Amino acid sequence: MKLNQTKIAAIRRTMIDYFLAKNPKPKINETNQQAKPPFEPKDLFDKIIKMADRAALVKYSSHQGRQTNSAINSAAILNVDLTTMPALPMVGSHALGATYVKDVAVLHAGSLGVAGFLQMPMQSQSIIELLQAGNKEMIAALHDDPDKAASIAKKLLATLACNVLASHALNKQPYWLTGADVHDNTNYHLLTILSPASLVHRVNQLTKSDFEENQAKRKARREGEYHPLPIVMYPEMLTIQIGGEQPQNVSMLNSKSGGEYRLLASLPPIWRRRDSNSILKVKSIFDELERQAAVRELVGDLKTFLESDPPANFATRKIVTDDVNQLLDLLANLFAVLKQRPADWTSASQLPEHQRAWVDVSQTPTADQLDAMAHQFGNWLNEQLRTDLPMGDMEHANWKKLAIQQFKSEAK
Repeated sequence: MKLNQTKIAAIRRTMIDYFLAKNPKPKINETNQQAKPPFEPKDLFDKIIKMADRAALVKYSSHQGRQTNSAINSAAILNVDLTTMPALPMVGSHALGATYVKDVAVLHAGSLGVAGFLQMPMQSQSIIELLQAGNKEMIAALHDDPDKAASIAKKLLATLACNVLASHALNKQPYWLTGADVHDNTNYHLLTILSPASLVHRVNQLTKSDFEENQAKRKARREGEYHPLPIVMYPEMLTIQIGGEQPQNVSMLNSKSGGEYRLLASLPPIWRRRDSNSILKVKSIFDELERQAAVRELVGDLKTFLESDPPANFATRKIVTDDVNQLLDLLANLFAVLKQRPADWTSASQLPEHQRAWVDVSQTPTADQLDAMAHQFGNWLNEQLRTDLPMGDMEHANWKKLAIQQFKSEAK
């Protein structure tokens, strides 16, 4: 097979530019104080050979142990194709699909240069991707000697190899017996998994992006201004530091995140109730709805937006519809919470008959009760907005229509 010399030259030029960017200052000859030529072919091959010799110090990984214990060497990692993982009914590495970024575990920070070299983009693919695909021009560009080029490519590709599918003693991965037979391996559940490096990186990206965007949203809320996007919050989230003052000693992605490892709260929801019997004293379900902070915030956002006199166009209608649907979602959540009470509890309440059918598990709303609840929702929302805005029959009809659509969809 005839090699494309133009492509080989272009690849070598890209690699030279990479090394020059890392060492921009040419060496000065001490005898004549003149700058030496920054790169000759031999210089490039020497650099590549050094990278190949140091490749044993790094390993590509999707899961690794060094993020839980930095004393674990880079051999205690897993490098699996996340697109081949079985889909599970929970968030995990499999959910990343083809968009995931593989980590590179290193034995010390000096090895990160090898990772950067392997990740160097060559048009649409990186060096390691081209080598993995067996690209002949990429391999030939590594050295003029074909045998040396093949040897270098083999060493670089070894960074992708996953050694033994085993953990490390320092990981301290306990199993919990879930069945009666202690000799059956399927009766054990792993409590401490290998750190999913790619998933952790994605969570860090998302939370950091949300935190930065939240600054503008919080500023708008403090100043009483409208913002089209909601504030995204991560309650009870914990951030731990991996690698101390030298996160680069752990892995490439750990270095990029500054060593921050964010853990989302894995806690069951806690319903905060003032008084379990307070609902018996209210005369309308909407009195209970108004007490929710999320409802008051949504109504305030909608009121602020409408007061800004937005143009009568599709974008405005969408914003208003989305806000109203969120209010209806909160109303539906309230229905669901109240339905957890004992059957026929509404007989001791002061709620109207058509509202009782929505919150009592022993009853099912009729078509007339659905219409009555939607009508009352329209009245309630108009009343909330009317203090500063002219709300009339047209707005009421729109709120009622959205409520009917929501109630019917939940009844299916």
